[in-house]
Amino acid sequence: MTVLENPPALTVRPYAPEDYRMISRWLTQHGGKPDAVLPPLGVIVADDKGPAFALFCAEPAEFPVAYLELPVSRPGLSAAQAAAAFKFAVHSIMETAGGGWSPPGTFTHFKAVVTASAVRVLLRMGFEVESGGPYIPMVFARQ
Repeated sequence: MTVLENPPALTVRPYAPEDYRMISRWLTQHGGKPDAVLPPLGVIVADDKGPAFALFCAEPAEFPVAYLELPVSRPGLSAAQAAAAFKFAVHSIMETAGGGWSPPGTFTHFKAVVTASAVRVLLRMGFEVESGGPYIPMVFARQ
């Protein structure tokens, strides 16, 4: 993985429940659907205008693969700004993953299902395309 050079105007903090409305609004403005259930590990990257990007990570117990979930940027960011914030969020999640477990978990692989623009960022970070094909992410929510 490439070394992260922290863009001077970006900071990161843990996701807090009061961020849910903002993230839901961002998802809706990008044409997505807000998720009612978010993984417990999440980060919010902020720039000089406030929160700019959110990313979550599902951390299965006793399994070395973590899943990057729901990357979303504040609407109106340029492609370069969104890419820098996404990269910072990914590095932050990867450094934090497993820390909430007792004993701490160790994740050797990180997977993601992302848009084409996010694929380009992840490739530059050292991620690889796991497999090609017509995969369509789906979910069933039990009522």
